[in-house]
Amino acid sequence: MIEKKENVICTRVDDNLFKYIQDYSKQYNLSTSKLIRDSLMYYLQYARKDDDSIAPMIFFAKGEFTYLIDALNEKNIKQLAKSSYKTALKGIKNYIKRRLNQDIDPLIIRPRSLTEILNRAIFNYGAQNWLDEIHSNIQGNKLSFAATHNFSLNFSIYLKYFISRFFEPYGYFLTKEIIQQNKIHLIFTLKD
Repeated sequence: MIEKKENVICTRVDDNLFKYIQDYSKQYNLSTSKLIRDSLMYYLQYARKDDDSIAPMIFFAKGEFTYLIDALNEKNIKQLAKSSYKTALKGIKNYIKRRLNQDIDPLIIRPRSLTEILNRAIFNYGAQNWLDEIHSNIQGNKLSFAATHNFSLNFSIYLKYFISRFFEPYGYFLTKEIIQQNKIHLIFTLKD
């Protein structure tokens, strides 16, 4: 007996949408199935409006977000990162609930697992696509986070505060930073 590994859903699309799906799939070297699965998951994670547990969102294109964040001073960027952190915790909690079918507090997850969830739920192409390259590592009492992006220096500053908020509850505090226009490298040290 053959075990069914996935569910199959069939739908009809008009010629314009079909062409758009084909062109996009080809441009980004994705199968049409993967593109449709990713699109549905993105919709369910970020665009659905029927679930009060999903934080309300306003979508900005990268250029618009860069323009807005560049108008902020560092104090305002820090405040925005604090607010974004609170919203992201709700999103991560929902992500865990959907993936593991468990309702757990994101802050009880080990830091190594949290960096992976941040990558999958927020940073990478399959999520909100904030970052191009992401590297994180934990060795001894040091946690390292490095990334590249296509935003401005203010986005790097925002990212510093945003990431720092996630690791403070674990006792990791920022001890070294390299902040550049399109790069960020943060070193956190575990305080006893």
